[in-house]
Amino acid sequence: MMNSKFPIKHISPLCTVFVLLTPALGIYQHQIIAKQPIQGKKSQVNPVFQPILSKLKKTTQINILLPTHIPIGKNEPPLYSIVETVTKNKYQILLGFTPDCSGGTACRFGAISAELVSSNTPKPVGKEVNLNNNKKAYFEDFKCGANCSDANLTWREKGVHYTIGLKAGSLSDLVKMANSVVSANKRIRP
Repeated sequence: MMNSKFPIKHISPLCTVFVLLTPALGIYQHQIIAKQPIQGKKSQVNPVFQPILSKLKKTTQINILLPTHIPIGKNEPPLYSIVETVTKNKYQILLGFTPDCSGGTACRFGAISAELVSSNTPKPVGKEVNLNNNKKAYFEDFKCGANCSDANLTWREKGVHYTIGLKAGSLSDLVKMANSVVSANKRIRP
């Protein structure tokens, strides 16, 4: 669980070694990376996303919804946003504690994605949750085995399937993140 209630020092030594060796092994993806500065109070999005916005806007044709609120404590390491995929109908952003995080469990904080709804898009599943502006979302809790997965909150808006995930995250943190993007003045046009 990578949030202010679960410090990064609780990561297994094996995961820490992998994260430290990843650059030495040359395991990189071509990613756009942005480091999180101090959180802004009234901006359209959290400052961690500012450096990747132009790439998203240039490529995707769907509404870009990014949170102003990210539940990270002041004493945790910096957070980076990494564009994993962006097409005209889709974007996927990884949130990680290292600039070269490729989804590895030790560096992963969460993810944000959006995809145009098609006949192949699965219907949202999970516990129904009410968001601001009468939006219905669906919560799927995380699972832990050797590692913990993301807890996810999904909703649909104007033909787009949006998902916000936090590694071993709580429903309340996901709802706060989602509510920080569902109001009309938070939409970023491509």
